[in-house]
Amino acid sequence: MAEPLSTRFFKIFNDIPPEAQQTLLEKSLAQVLDQLPPDAAKKVYSSALKVRTKHENIPKLDVKGKRKQVNDLLDILNRETKMPMFGDRARREEIVSEIMQSLTGWLNDVWSTFYEHHVQYAQAHSCLLFVSEVLSQLDIVPNPGACKCELMNLPIRVTIKDKHGDNMTKLRVRGPQNVDRLLLWIWRDLALCMLAKGTKQDKERVSIILEDLESIYGFPVLERLLTGGSKTFDQEDEDSILESETWSDAEEDDEYAFDPPHCDFHSDHWEGKFNEEAMELRKLVENYLFKIFTVAPDLPLHDTIMEIAADPLQSLFRASAILSEVAGNTSDTLVAALSIEVSKNNPKNIVKLLDQYDYLLRPRDSVTLQCAAAVLGDGGSMYQSRGLELLESGLQETLVAIQMAIRGVFVHLDEEIHKKELQEIIKLKTNAEGRRSRVDTWVKTVMNNPGGMPNPMAFASMLFGIPMMPGMPGMGDDNGDEADMLNIMDFEGSGDADMDDLQEELKPKLKQRFDGWTQLATVMKGGSVATTKAYAKAVELMPFLRASDVVNEMINRLVDRPSKAFIGDALESVASFCKVQRKKIAAARNKEKEKQTAAATTAARSGAATPSTSTSASASTSTSTNSSASAKTSASTGSSGAGPSFVSPLVPPITPGVGTSSVQASPNASPISALPFPFTFSMPSKLFASWVILIVTLVGTGAVVGAFDPRAYSSNKQTANCKAVRRLPAPAKDVDIKIRYVDIDPRKDSEAATTTILMVHGWPSLWSTWSKQIKEFENDYRLIIPNLRGFGDSTHTGDVRSSGTMGDMVNDLVCVLNNAGVRQAVCLGHDWGSGVCYEAVRSRPDVFIGVIGAAIPYVPSAGPFLPIKDLVPHLPKLAYQLFFDGSVEDAAAELDSDVKRTMRATLRTVDSPPPKSFLTSNKTFLGAWEGAEIPPVPFFSSEEEEYYVEEMRHQGFKHTLHFYTSENRYHSWAFAHEQGNHTLQQPALAIYPTKDPVADWMVLHNLLKTASFIPDLTVKLVGTAHWPHLEQPEEFNRIVRGWLDERFRPHVVEEIKVKYGDEL
Repeated sequence: MAEPLSTRFFKIFNDIPPEAQQTLLEKSLAQVLDQLPPDAAKKVYSSALKVRTKHENIPKLDVKGKRKQVNDLLDILNRETKMPMFGDRARREEIVSEIMQSLTGWLNDVWSTFYEHHVQYAQAHSCLLFVSEVLSQLDIVPNPGACKCELMNLPIRVTIKDKHGDNMTKLRVRGPQNVDRLLLWIWRDLALCMLAKGTKQDKERVSIILEDLESIYGFPVLERLLTGGSKTFDQEDEDSILESETWSDAEEDDEYAFDPPHCDFHSDHWEGKFNEEAMELRKLVENYLFKIFTVAPDLPLHDTIMEIAADPLQSLFRASAILSEVAGNTSDTLVAALSIEVSKNNPKNIVKLLDQYDYLLRPRDSVTLQCAAAVLGDGGSMYQSRGLELLESGLQETLVAIQMAIRGVFVHLDEEIHKKELQEIIKLKTNAEGRRSRVDTWVKTVMNNPGGMPNPMAFASMLFGIPMMPGMPGMGDDNGDEADMLNIMDFEGSGDADMDDLQEELKPKLKQRFDGWTQLATVMKGGSVATTKAYAKAVELMPFLRASDVVNEMINRLVDRPSKAFIGDALESVASFCKVQRKKIAAARNKEKEKQTAAATTAARSGAATPSTSTSASASTSTSTNSSASAKTSASTGSSGAGPSFVSPLVPPITPGVGTSSVQASPNASPISALPFPFTFSMPSKLFASWVILIVTLVGTGAVVGAFDPRAYSSNKQTANCKAVRRLPAPAKDVDIKIRYVDIDPRKDSEAATTTILMVHGWPSLWSTWSKQIKEFENDYRLIIPNLRGFGDSTHTGDVRSSGTMGDMVNDLVCVLNNAGVRQAVCLGHDWGSGVCYEAVRSRPDVFIGVIGAAIPYVPSAGPFLPIKDLVPHLPKLAYQLFFDGSVEDAAAELDSDVKRTMRATLRTVDSPPPKSFLTSNKTFLGAWEGAEIPPVPFFSSEEEEYYVEEMRHQGFKHTLHFYTSENRYHSWAFAHEQGNHTLQQPALAIYPTKDPVADWMVLHNLLKTASFIPDLTVKLVGTAHWPHLEQPEEFNRIVRGWLDERFRPHVVEEIKVKYGDEL
């Protein structure tokens, strides 16, 4: 039968644009209506009247008008934000609130149009897209105060009313960043209405909605669409929970009660509707996600599909079939397939994928490969050997990559003359005269000069994923080219966003790769053998690892070139690994010594009773020992002579020709047997036993006591990559800085440390000036000791005048703690460090649970701003700060001219004071010392002085003067003053020196009424000059330890953490 004419007409009608539809109605159908019989025409007219009556109250969705209204408000907001010094913060918040009220009030009209009137589905979708667009603009609006707390916590409510004006549902979230949850709640109803009430064309448009949402928010939003905006349980937080309440006007005065629905995919306000449509929408979303999965499989995408699948088992089979088909297409698809099989703990499929496609794996896929190795290592004997094979090859290949990266900077490492010089340096004792200068010269000589264009072959190789190997055409090995193969990384500050992205892409994550493999080795059965082989390989590839001072100098050189910092991080990680391995080797040797001593003692005792047996045993022992000793001497020195051969366990020799594959460990073998080098001693047994007893006795009785050596903590030094703001030159710009810190964690050996102390130095100090406190507390507390931005090897934004506020440095400290994995800490500060710590506990009570301030009292920002020039008449010893503020360049030049003299001039004591006129000039800092010889720092060893000078020469003093500039002082005050929370609720300890030539801090404490702003304050006085923690460390440490014991016993710590953690 032929299709009715009306059906064919509507197919055509629905396919033409709305404007053409209107034209057709006016020019064609209207004429047909006039030609109909009167009764038929009246019937059509009556139907039209009924439709108009039904929808006469339909809201008008004027997107164009709403866009103009909101854009006008956004323009006003942008103008306000461009006047940070003059704009009114309350005004900006008022504008944001007005924008949100305008949008959220409009959402009820949008919902009513499609949910109750079942019309304008496409227009409703456009409205929701517009609201989403405005929210994204609000998120990127700059905030001059650098704090969006008010905006992020703005309460937002949407009340959904029916067409009769009765309240149906109330939706509430906190902050514009969560309004997308409201939108998804409405979008779900829109999709369901289109499926239930819409035309065929409307139903087909649901897929367009899914595409739009996925393009804006990403695929995870589709799961949230099905649940009406709700997140998964592990994504929820208290401030972002979407509250949905179904209620009537009769219940309006009652207290709200929220009963979550029984099913995440249904809503109470549907009242039994949309059950079939909800399942249909669920299948549409699943099919759309599978469409993405076929092209770009991904573990999170796989997990999302499994979460929403109506039949998870069938969906799992479907996903597995897709993976088996596409796994070998690209490196990304292989990584995705491996990740999914790892998540399913399926070693069989992991081995299958690796056997077929392991050639597709790239260095940056190491994390996935490490996870796969972990699953295989725990997969039973059938797969364990394969896991160990991956572990060993991963360690070795990463070491080769690190060595290649180091060679790209230190390009002359492999020249024979430099190899010989390195061996000569290693033979010297650590404190030998001239070693330091030889190390500096050697590192400088083997290092290339930065600059130049990138090697074209290296650049092309990196882009196409081809490994860069020596000997490749154009790599420079044949023509003596010393340029860095990837000099593109040295294009600092290009201002080109694409170039910056390319630089970051080309910097391999060497440290993360190596750390991942070494951490895996600690937990994988048989991993110790792999780490032993890796240690041998590391020393073979990079012999300079046997000299810690050489490594430290190389790292320092790399830190000076920010684009090469990633190589420095990797080298530092390898050096720390080698240090740990040397300690293990030393421990194994000590164990073997004890066995030899016990055997010798037993042989001696038995020899007295049975001489013949003793002689035989002794001869046997002697033969074995001398044989081993001869082999060792030959290996380490190249000679074959016998005799005593004691080799330091800190620098074990590698036997030439011993391959890493030759190490085999039996289940019952000693760890010694797994080492790739011998370490037996030819020293006579009794003499050796006596030597061991003597050393143990000396160490045990404390006869061997070493002074504090900052370089001994090089393995504890870490790097935090932190975000910072460079405010000048305008406009302000986000930049990356590196904060270097020492991390001492006694919990590695015990569970004694329940509290972390963050030690913050002042000016002109470094982390090492906490030496006396490090020695005191390193076995009882976890210690985090940073170099503040601009000090030593911690970098700076470059803007000294306005990018070093107290808030900036608090952000740096939080970044350091996050990098160290520390959630909360007690802040211990001295000098300016006290000010930083006080600001830290004021502005971040969720992180800092207590504060100790030495020398400087807490200065609340409740009153007006007081410039330093107004303080100098009352505190004349602050006049030098006018010099630092008014003449930064001149001050830095004076301080840098002789770093040791600057250090010695500043760090004086009561018994060795500075001249009386010191610090009183606003034209010079060192002028009071002119013509005088400045004695050494009384509380520093020569090693500490040398270390200080070396560290401060990294970048000089200029970037440390941010404490003294008027701009930073004002911005620090303004930030705290505007926030208004000047009272410190956490426990606080103030330690004031009574003989500080700068000021009487107790008097200032009383003038400032510091105690009234710190309810829980303990004040202690120490009879020292400005450096109480160094001049009288025993008294200072006694005070601090007593206070910590009282305030931060384990149960007290938990109470404080709960109190201040929950407040935010």
